[in-house]
Amino acid sequence: MKKNYDILAVSSYAKSGINRIYTRFNISNKGKIENIEVKGFSPEIEKEAIRTLLSFPDIIPANTISEANTNVNDSYTIMIQFEIKNTITNL
Repeated sequence: MKKNYDILAVSSYAKSGINRIYTRFNISNKGKIENIEVKGFSPEIEKEAIRTLLSFPDIIPANTISEANTNVNDSYTIMIQFEIKNTITNL
């Protein structure tokens, strides 16, 4: 997540200090990220969270502990957090 989320692209939409975006999504039994839901304070920051999640390679799906040993859908929640520090430049 840290490598893929483009903070510079959304920094003008971020607030000074700690910024948090909450994401919830499913990983299908085929390892694809699906049904992404995001909650942030600006649409641009939410769109970047979705783009970042969709940039992930396929993930090893959850597996049942049974004789069938089959892959199953599973849901996850991830919080993305970054900090914007204001700097003052003396001219």
